[in-house]
Amino acid sequence: MSNIKQKIGYECKLLWMSSGTFANPTWTVVGAAKDVNTNVTREKIACLRRGSGEAFSRGGMKEFEIGFTLAYQPNDPASEAIRDAILNGTPIVLAAMTGLSTDSGAEGPKMKAEVMQFNRAEPLNGPVEIQCTANPNG
Repeated sequence: MSNIKQKIGYECKLLWMSSGTFANPTWTVVGAAKDVNTNVTREKIACLRRGSGEAFSRGGMKEFEIGFTLAYQPNDPASEAIRDAILNGTPIVLAAMTGLSTDSGAEGPKMKAEVMQFNRAEPLNGPVEIQCTANPNG
């Protein structure tokens, strides 16, 4: 039998810096978070030369994104902070970690970000959910 321990999504945490500074944050778990995705992509640059008959690609600038779904919970401080960040155009510090930030070996992106999407879905026969995306702002 294998000793490999596979990490399960529900063991991971979406965290919000509720106070402090980026160097010394106070992290709060975003309890309303459901599915969380961390995406890293690079721009694909086509490098073409006349007469060579070949094309190759190089990687350009990297783009980071945290995408997540929130279960709608009225008066939830983390959800309100994320909503206020998009409405006010202010940055928010988020982390998508494989555990609590204090857990040994926990890893994942931490970023000062702008919320780019905060879309609330209200299906007739389902729970109210909010689809969010956040990208680093510098």
